[in-house]
Amino acid sequence: MPEVKVRVQLRDGRWATIIFEKQPTPEEIDREAAALEALLGISSPTPTAQPTQAQQMAGALRGTLQRGWNWLRGKLGLKSPEERAAEIAGPAMAKHPEALQEMARIEAARQQASSLPAMLRDAAIAPQNLAAERRYGSALQRQGAQSGTGTEMEQVGVVGQLGNILSLPQRGAVAWAKQIAQRRGAQGSKYADSGEAFMDAAEWGALLEDMAPQLPKPVRQALSVPMDIVLDPLLLVPPAKVAAVLAPIASKLPGAAKATELGGKIQFQALKWLHPTIASTLEQYATKWEGPDTPIIPPASQLVQRLRQALQLASEMSNRSIGDLVQEMPIVAPSNDPMAAAVKLSAFMSRLRDQLTWPQRAVRMTQRRAEQILANINEELLQILQAQSPEDFVRAERAIKTKLRSAGVPDEIAQMVSYLARSVRGVGEFQAEAAPERAAAIAEAIRRKMVDASDPGLWQRMLGWWKRSVTSLNLPAGAIRNFLGNFLAHYLANEPMKLSPRPFAELLKEAFGTTKFTRAGDIGADVLKRGEPPKQAMARAAQTVADKAGEIYSGADKLAAAILAKLSDKPVEHFLIGESFRLPERIEWLSRVGLVPFATWPTFIAPRLWKGFMENPARWHRLGLALLAAGAQEKDNNLYIPLKDNKALNLEPFLPLSPYMFSASEGDLPELLARWPAIAFARDITDALAGAPARPAALSTELPPLNAAITTLNYALPPTFWNALRLARPQWFADIPPSPLSKSDYLLRVLGAGIIRDPAQYAAIRRRRELEKLRRLMRRVGVRANQMNPDDEE
Repeated sequence: MPEVKVRVQLRDGRWATIIFEKQPTPEEIDREAAALEALLGISSPTPTAQPTQAQQMAGALRGTLQRGWNWLRGKLGLKSPEERAAEIAGPAMAKHPEALQEMARIEAARQQASSLPAMLRDAAIAPQNLAAERRYGSALQRQGAQSGTGTEMEQVGVVGQLGNILSLPQRGAVAWAKQIAQRRGAQGSKYADSGEAFMDAAEWGALLEDMAPQLPKPVRQALSVPMDIVLDPLLLVPPAKVAAVLAPIASKLPGAAKATELGGKIQFQALKWLHPTIASTLEQYATKWEGPDTPIIPPASQLVQRLRQALQLASEMSNRSIGDLVQEMPIVAPSNDPMAAAVKLSAFMSRLRDQLTWPQRAVRMTQRRAEQILANINEELLQILQAQSPEDFVRAERAIKTKLRSAGVPDEIAQMVSYLARSVRGVGEFQAEAAPERAAAIAEAIRRKMVDASDPGLWQRMLGWWKRSVTSLNLPAGAIRNFLGNFLAHYLANEPMKLSPRPFAELLKEAFGTTKFTRAGDIGADVLKRGEPPKQAMARAAQTVADKAGEIYSGADKLAAAILAKLSDKPVEHFLIGESFRLPERIEWLSRVGLVPFATWPTFIAPRLWKGFMENPARWHRLGLALLAAGAQEKDNNLYIPLKDNKALNLEPFLPLSPYMFSASEGDLPELLARWPAIAFARDITDALAGAPARPAALSTELPPLNAAITTLNYALPPTFWNALRLARPQWFADIPPSPLSKSDYLLRVLGAGIIRDPAQYAAIRRRRELEKLRRLMRRVGVRANQMNPDDEE
């Protein structure tokens, strides 16, 4: 029998050939291989450790948990789109990566469209977007999928979102009523489930249309209006009433006291940011000291109450002279603020001068002599003010005596001055600690007087004239809009409807006799009245015209205030922003430098609007229903009613506050930033010098410097001037694309109606301007036109 050769691999990786006399069995091969390995010195391998029973149970439990987690992720939609697509497609789809990616995009769109937080958000701000095909279509487009549903979610503006939120209670009530009727088989019911009923119109008129289609349309419309007013759920549960009911319950919860204290601290810090002078002075004098390093600070709620009292006192002191206020100003406690230290030193010296010139003193001294002596020791008097210990007082008194003696002042007078300096400082300290809110009020009143007496400077004067050009000089459009806007603003502020017994003529006389200007900060009157009056004849004439325009502009507010006082039985002053109205210190600075140029009206009306919203949000809801019934639309931060021939009526100027203050149009800054005069003016002028059209664009020329000059005039002259120029010289204006507005439209604009081009055309105009801007930029860097448009060479 022939030999049999078997080739085997040893444990060290080498191969060997073993010769057998006959065909070996596997056991014989293993036995011979082991003998050969022993002969070659190859050690046998360590046997594999077998898992213990505990390890086997742990591994089984780990696998069970992993499979359960994968199942739960699949049910909750927590798996990634790629994992889900691979699970659905199976291994066979791995050979087609493009199809697998499309499936992943579709799965991502499905997860996005069915996201619960997004659906809850849209249920509040855009119920019409709850439809599955719309959500799915928009999600597919955002994911870049090739497939689609043919429909997408609607873009809802700021006003539309607020209106949908306010209509949420009524929408739910109407949907519930529709479902009740549907379950009882009412004729005309068309809703398969509550979701469809919720997405439909939120007015009670929609219920009448579905449940009683046999009624004539005028009858349904006549019934729907009182139903929407009377059956509004917001009348039953306004936020203020809900808060009043929940407040006692919340006060008994654990941690309520700490939460209240924290809320008071936050409120005081907010007020301190708005009113730094009055708040810091109040803190300074209201803090008691048990020791040098142990202050006793009053509770935040008490500080808030005292700060409000101090603000009221400061307003009452507006008619007092700065000299009178300086006489009463507290002069204690050092301050790191140089301005505050200078004011306190002035008050201290004024009070000390009165003491030195007191007629009953044994040593008589004239006013001039007292001022000379005090002017010679102002540094030493400041040491008296800053003294914190008896040693500090002794050193300061010695310094006063030494300084006066070296100047030749008799010892008797020097001793009297040092004694009176310390006694006057002590009296001021006692008065300030006894009434810290009065001390803070005096400090705030003096600050206001100093601001009013300061020279405004060139920038503030330019800003003041610009404010007047867009407000008080924009007659009669600005006055008419203000007159109408007052009624809407105070309606939303929940002013009562109660007829006053006072004669209207008396209210009208009172309104026009209380103040010269209203909204003085918004029309620049607060700045332009400061400093020396103009000396040139042209400047005086311009000032006279501006003042007269300001009085006419303010007359609209006064007339509206008289009417509102008659309708609400409230005093006329309640509806007027008189010249004594002051902005908070920080906001006043922002308004003065032009960062928030028109801050007076928002500061006056915003707290009232918030109060009205909390007490009676149903009025806000009615405004939303009225806008909806009028066919109002939103596009690119424009609230308007479409008209014929590509025209629209702009509604934003009649609203109490701009709803688009913090939102931005496509390719532009947020409205609050875009309206900063410095930024807007610099941007428009630099663009015009770079070759951009002028503002207004219809007056653009081929000369950039002339376009810049026209843009400058656009800021200096009121909008009424340009509308009147359109009426007088329409041939000067070349609109591209042609303007759809006629002469009658521009006449309406002069009278206050905001007739504009349909905002639906703004997107095309904006794209055209951006393309022109890009071409100018490319030309500036040396790129030819045919390089920007290579197709033109063919």
